Amino acid sequence: MRNALLVYTSNNCGYRTGYFGKYLNEYDGSYIPPGWDQWMGLVKNSRFYNYSLNFNGDRIKHGFDYEKDYFTDLIANETQRFPAPHGPEDPAPQFSNMFEDVETHRTESWNYAPNPDKQWLLQHTGKMEPVHVVFTDLLHRRRLQTLQSVDEAVHKTLFLLRTINELHNTYVVFTSDHGYHLGQFGLVKGKNMPYEFDIKVPFFMRGPGIPRGKVSECIVGNIDIAPTILAMAGLQPVSHMDGRSILDLLKMDTILQDSDGENNNQGVTKLKPWRQTLLVERGKMPKLRRIRDRILKQKDKYSKVLRIHRECSKPKFQVPCRPNQVSYIDFTIDNLKETYVYHKSDVQL
Repeated sequence: MRNALLVYTSNNCGYRTGYFGKYLNEYDGSYIPPGWDQWMGLVKNSRFYNYSLNFNGDRIKHGFDYEKDYFTDLIANETQRFPAPHGPEDPAPQFSNMFEDVETHRTESWNYAPNPDKQWLLQHTGKMEPVHVVFTDLLHRRRLQTLQSVDEAVHKTLFLLRTINELHNTYVVFTSDHGYHLGQFGLVKGKNMPYEFDIKVPFFMRGPGIPRGKVSECIVGNIDIAPTILAMAGLQPVSHMDGRSILDLLKMDTILQDSDGENNNQGVTKLKPWRQTLLVERGKMPKLRRIRDRILKQKDKYSKVLRIHRECSKPKFQVPCRPNQVSYIDFTIDNLKETYVYHKSDVQL
């Protein structure tokens, strides 16, 4: 995204660029990234109240007064840009009693656990405790409540564009950086799992040349956003930029691809073969690694086979076998006593 904006500014294409909202986790506000004419970056992590902003180089502190401090409304009023719902889920006062009975987060995979056929984390994730069930319901409602300010800001933005007769000349993109789970497969809440509910995000566009109701089934990722913005401006992406513009996907009436990705439509603009797969990965996650190591350590420590092997390897058991010999091995783990009986044969353990 930053590369695209640098191209705008370096080529003097007549665009002013602005960024408003959350920039990076733990952004300290000490700098403004290159390429932006207007900058309102949230310092540290996301909050709706009691936060600080880097506003064009000035650090501004906001408190708890809704009329002048509520983050979503502030951004909407200043810039017509706004953040998605995030924690802490503090809705604007006028929306705090909405959606009291909504449970749309309870999908088919909600609290579906355990899952021995899945990867190791879900194998060791059981059903949620009752308090977690209540928590996911509450959190879902609160997120919907905070989203109402975004809906209101979208309305204000589009109304303004229509009023100044620029809506027909404006591209609007609505998307998110990640999905979210609330109880799916017993996972209480989060956004870091390699499953559709965390990976799949909404992506809506409107603007010049984009047909109403057009849906593309092609695989698109956030790497395609910057090249798409360049295409909107009539520019070509720099050679090292990842991704491709999706405008052609949205503007073409029909796209039929054979197994090689070639376009088979007669009389339709040729489309380069589109990707058939997309690799999704993330860096190291210490929290998950600690969970994995703890599970493996416990499994190694408490495996019956390993415990018997360790006991049988002790010197007191390393004696010649006698016919029909019977031995007893006792284990005490967390005040639970287990006794194992084995018969020694002529082959020593």
